Amino acid sequence: MHWGPEVLGGHGIDGARSIGVNALTSPVYCPDSKQPELKHSAVSVQKADLPWSLLAVAWLPDDSALRTCAALQSHMSQFRFASCVPFGRERTGVVFRAASKRSPGEDTVQALVRLLGLDMPGVLHYADVARGQRRAVQLVAQGDDRVLHTLLMTGDTASGS
Repeated sequence: MHWGPEVLGGHGIDGARSIGVNALTSPVYCPDSKQPELKHSAVSVQKADLPWSLLAVAWLPDDSALRTCAALQSHMSQFRFASCVPFGRERTGVVFRAASKRSPGEDTVQALVRLLGLDMPGVLHYADVARGQRRAVQLVAQGDDRVLHTLLMTGDTASGS
């Protein structure tokens, strides 16, 4: 997709910053819309070997969803691939996905935990730091029920697909 750095981030095998499909195509773009000329480019696509991944979903109040998304976006350059997209109508929030060869480190993961509000009492946690696996779930009361508010999965996140 031709989205820019406000939604996508990452870097290539050479460590140079790249953003989405734009990294595969010509640098030519429309001077008016700034949309890249990606419809006439020959490419060769191979599966990326990025076994460590992260999936975070948070339902947030309207006034904090975009602010949280911007804060999460500041961490996208630490991953080979990353995307952060706000969503919602009735319930707003953000979806943050990232992938790399290996974990970016406990400091980065803890920063994301804090940004998502998963460092508070009452959040359910599982962590296997040695294997880069982490799960965190925050449920909030809604009437007589408890609904999913925030989810974070790191390491092997195939179950999140």
